[in-house]
Amino acid sequence: MIISFFECSRLFATRNNHVFKKFIISTTILLLISIAQAHAFLSTSENINPKDYPFLLMAEDLMVYHLKLDLSGDAEKAFIKKWINGAYDIKYEYDRRDDDRFNKLFFSAKLEVDKTEAKAKETYRDGLFVIKKMSASVNMPCREIKNIIGWGDESYYALRERKGKPLGLIFTTRRKNKVYTIIMVGLYSSDHSLITDLVLPKLQHIDSFQLKK
Repeated sequence: MIISFFECSRLFATRNNHVFKKFIISTTILLLISIAQAHAFLSTSENINPKDYPFLLMAEDLMVYHLKLDLSGDAEKAFIKKWINGAYDIKYEYDRRDDDRFNKLFFSAKLEVDKTEAKAKETYRDGLFVIKKMSASVNMPCREIKNIIGWGDESYYALRERKGKPLGLIFTTRRKNKVYTIIMVGLYSSDHSLITDLVLPKLQHIDSFQLKK
């Protein structure tokens, strides 16, 4: 069963909201981390076609749950970041929380490829730490769901909850030097089919993927 939560947008509805202020603080922390990493940044390729990267979860994949999603392209973006040391990130985002004609939903899918397995372990653990802290700071702590994921050397899957009510999910996994992460607000599946039926099959494309020069 898939559940969509329109009320999750209330977290961002007013600047006077205590939760909103915490969100701004946590977002600022993430921004500062990004700035600290910027010295290693080499290039960004905007507006890549996410369909060229079959491991990316996309909005159209979620249509099996009969959602009202904006597939015009206005709510979607995909890009590549390349780093001086040869590492790279490929990321897809969908964000349509500002239009009542559609389900209010944000999610991102990202593959991070490091040069070494040791560095990928750092990427995985640092990313998971930030995700948990950010979720807690906006009163959406993560409740881990175990024994669902059978892929990767390390994996973490959790529902993001507010007052015991699920509002989204977190999924991150590492295999060798590659880290794959999904962050979602506004949607989750109580039977976990979103992960088992949609995401896990996409992971099979990761091992053989090679970035074109």
